[in-house]
Amino acid sequence: MNPHFAKLMTHTLTIQKLTRDWTGAFVVNTSYVDVKGFVEFGRKLTTNLKGEEELSTALVFLPNTLPEGIGLMMTDESINWRINMTAPYERSGLVVIKADPIDDPRSGETHHYEVWVK
Repeated sequence: MNPHFAKLMTHTLTIQKLTRDWTGAFVVNTSYVDVKGFVEFGRKLTTNLKGEEELSTALVFLPNTLPEGIGLMMTDESINWRINMTAPYERSGLVVIKADPIDDPRSGETHHYEVWVK
């Protein structure tokens, strides 16, 4: 990762992969703690993976160096995700609407991920 881009990742996040239990409620399947990213708060209209418009409350920027291929799994609509910001202040319960991999046009490789949350 570009060191200048890494300096922009000033927030500490916990990314949670959710599944449903026998009652249909969401439960945390896997947690990835101390992930560096940046959260830009502000309401913006986006489309979810089904093509429906949704109002997002924030845009989360994640580096391409995520552990265990989280970024690629976030683009799968059958998996539910939640992001909790733990530093510099706490904000929990950000539900992922969709994740877009952003490619570097010079190399064609993934540069970072933009994750729309509500």
